[in-house]
Amino acid sequence: MRSPTVGLQLIVLSVAIVCASAEVRAEANPGAPHPCTNNPLIRSTGLFGGPQAEIFLRGTNLRREQPPAPDELTRVVDVTGLESLADPAADPFIDKCASALRPVGEGEVELTILWQNRNCPNSFDIDDPEDCASRTRFRFPLSNLGLSEPLDDFGDRVMVAAYFAQRLVPEGRHPATGMPTAVKGSVHLVARLLPLP
Repeated sequence: MRSPTVGLQLIVLSVAIVCASAEVRAEANPGAPHPCTNNPLIRSTGLFGGPQAEIFLRGTNLRREQPPAPDELTRVVDVTGLESLADPAADPFIDKCASALRPVGEGEVELTILWQNRNCPNSFDIDDPEDCASRTRFRFPLSNLGLSEPLDDFGDRVMVAAYFAQRLVPEGRHPATGMPTAVKGSVHLVARLLPLP
């Protein structure tokens, strides 16, 4: 007879597999918001507690491309070297359910993006968090979004595209073979607000 503990473990494993496969399917559709459910197996609460509005677009967290130029709705920050992100093998991911967009100050909104790097740290440091999490904040005037006053819920008016842009550049070539000797990477965090009609 199967023990209750084994049955419970199978149920938990099945739910986790379903949730993980749903996340993979969701990442394949960049035109829709990233889902933040209340499933306890997935981190899904907002940065400051409570359910998080689904304002982050689905999509890959790392793109092998040149970062775009910043503009009124786009912010780009060089994060090369932070938490080993310059490592070409690094696998950073943005926690789109813990990141948030909220009103601040007079006529501004603040976008907070929280990310983690699965390849970090290379060596253990007691001061580093185990998951090597980092965050960056960007401010945007409401006028850039075509808004005259702050909203409590941005989900109906604004979507956010956030990702890392990484360029891999050979550092040099071996004098005898002409083959690249090493690769270095520059990594930029890109955040773009997309006002909805």
